[in-house]
Amino acid sequence: MLPESSPALFAEVDTDRKLADEFAPALIEGKLSCRAAFTVAKKHNIAPRVVGRKADKLNVKIISCQLGCFRRKYAANAELGEMQIAPGVEKAIRASTGNGRLPCKTAFDVAEKLKVSRQRVGAAAFKLNIRIADCQLGCF
Repeated sequence: MLPESSPALFAEVDTDRKLADEFAPALIEGKLSCRAAFTVAKKHNIAPRVVGRKADKLNVKIISCQLGCFRRKYAANAELGEMQIAPGVEKAIRASTGNGRLPCKTAFDVAEKLKVSRQRVGAAAFKLNIRIADCQLGCF
């Protein structure tokens, strides 16, 4: 006789397979981009963090953060050094920070509200010495 929790267990295994099938065509050298992970989350109407956990479970690394958080060479990036931060972007970022940190979701919201790229918001935060925190996919 199977335990009563078995239907939930089977549902989880089925969900893992569905997500793995979704990841497959989007993988780049065995890795999943942040944008593709969000697309999968939206398609399945699930939280991005669930996709991040499933990616971890499947040993799929998330790459290409939409905010630029995985770019270790930011400090040496000449474009960033010369980048001018629009006053509205700086004001929105500073108003949204706590303890020198800007939550990922908030950074996405700032970009959408101001109609600027997420990459631009991430770069501005970096230049202002504000760390992006609480990745929606659970990467950091």
